[in-house]
Amino acid sequence: MKTRTILTPKSDFDSGSSDGDSSFGDHGIARPERIIDPGDPDIYIDALFAPLLMMFERQQGTKNTRPRFLDYFMVSSFLILNYGLSLAVSYKIHKLTDQEYGEFSEVLFDTTCFVVGRQSMDDYYDAVLDSEFKQQVKGDYDCVQPSLLLTQSPGLMDLNHDGFWSKQEANEMNVRLSNIGVESTNFSELLENLIEYDDTSGFKANMQNLLEYDNKSGFKGNRPGMLDLSFFVRHSGLLKLCMAGDANLCGNMEKDGTLASTILPGIKPVKQRLRHCRHTIQEVCPDLFGEMFRHLAYNTKKICGQPDFSYKAGVNIVTYEKVQTYTGEEDSIESQSFVSFLVMLLFVWVMVMLQEFRAIHEFFLVVWNTPSRVENNAFASLSEDGKMEVERLPWVHKAYAMLAIVLGRSGVSLV
Repeated sequence: MKTRTILTPKSDFDSGSSDGDSSFGDHGIARPERIIDPGDPDIYIDALFAPLLMMFERQQGTKNTRPRFLDYFMVSSFLILNYGLSLAVSYKIHKLTDQEYGEFSEVLFDTTCFVVGRQSMDDYYDAVLDSEFKQQVKGDYDCVQPSLLLTQSPGLMDLNHDGFWSKQEANEMNVRLSNIGVESTNFSELLENLIEYDDTSGFKANMQNLLEYDNKSGFKGNRPGMLDLSFFVRHSGLLKLCMAGDANLCGNMEKDGTLASTILPGIKPVKQRLRHCRHTIQEVCPDLFGEMFRHLAYNTKKICGQPDFSYKAGVNIVTYEKVQTYTGEEDSIESQSFVSFLVMLLFVWVMVMLQEFRAIHEFFLVVWNTPSRVENNAFASLSEDGKMEVERLPWVHKAYAMLAIVLGRSGVSLV
């Protein structure tokens, strides 16, 4: 016996014409037909019709059309299994991507870069950068140590405009950054380190022959607990090296001329420039900017991956593994071919999701608009060609279809 049929909701506006056409009232406007075909190979359609089939067989024999628990037990088991497998696949994909990129994201955003947020980013840059530098940076996070970033705009340190950076001004800077969510810096400690460096091993000891310096820098001499702001002019090369943060980059800076022209113009032999560059980044910068500088250097190496050195123009040039992956190569994620592939993949995914949600929408409308069965009345009849014709749905079956099928399928699709 063939006992399955297409389930089509009937509207109160149906004209009842023999050819199956329907219209809205007397206006002759055709009502669009929505169909669930049990012949489609779909587990959700099977889950809808299987309990109806069992109830219909009982109706034909014992005239008992009440829904039973066993009618839904087997079908619900397969539905739960289907949902479980779908969610397990989604979870596995999530775990694979998290293992591949999760650690990278955690090191980058949780411990290395200073995430501020779009609303507070302008306040952050107002506190640590002058207008010239602010035009060059945009975003919701910054990966430069705040105390090091501030040294590029020393005028912002001098809150009372007396030409010195005092402990009181350093403490006020701590409070300003703390108010916008940046806690991992100590300007008071930085001030002490810079004064100590300037009074001992800095300008007076060995920097006169390293930098182009003249009296126009306005050096007055440090006062007790206060740093002469000319420090940032006299030691601009030192601070720029600390901004690089990686001694392996000394060869890169030498090759592109930055080291000789703007950072260390007072040192002529290439060998001495490279030696001084590496010593400054590895030893001097951590002493000035504290353990946070070392911590960021460790994390940067972890993020960038393994270094790849090449010998060019008499120096060692470094390129890091992650840099080659993300940019600069023909197959990197910023290449046109890869971006085109992602766009195509995204387009296919969107089309599949639209098709899935359209199927869920059609399923919902058919079930919702199909009349509910009156208690103890037959919900289906046997057609002349031996097929089950569903005319109404038991309210229990409607609730099951909405909760177990429509809601469950929607949840899996969203995941």
